[in-house]
Amino acid sequence: MTRAPAFFLLNTNHANDPRDDAAMLARGEAAAFHTPWKHRIERLRRGDVVFLYRSGTGIVAFGRASGRLVVRDRHGDPRLPGEEYAMALEGFTVLDAPLTAADMRLVARRNISFQQTLSALAPEAGRRILAAARVRALTP
Repeated sequence: MTRAPAFFLLNTNHANDPRDDAAMLARGEAAAFHTPWKHRIERLRRGDVVFLYRSGTGIVAFGRASGRLVVRDRHGDPRLPGEEYAMALEGFTVLDAPLTAADMRLVARRNISFQQTLSALAPEAGRRILAAARVRALTP
């Protein structure tokens, strides 16, 4: 029996280090850094939908977790070995216009917490947000 995909909101860490946000968008992946936050990426299973959320902006991209965890030195710095956990996002899509926090609450019909590195969304809220994000997707 195939499990239904889960929905997650991942903070891109833009407020702390804009390089993290830029790298996720350039690589089409979800990533987190340092203990305990990096271990949140281990929660993702193949097919889960991950929304990349930039603080103060909103959802900027989304995709489906590949299920393959990548562990590497943070920003390629050998002094930070294994401090970056990442997972490629299949069907990676960048939004033409971000889906703001207010937009997400309206579409999801519920309050959403933006305080965590990685937050699970209720399935129905996740499906609604995904539909709204697809409308804003950049066309190739």
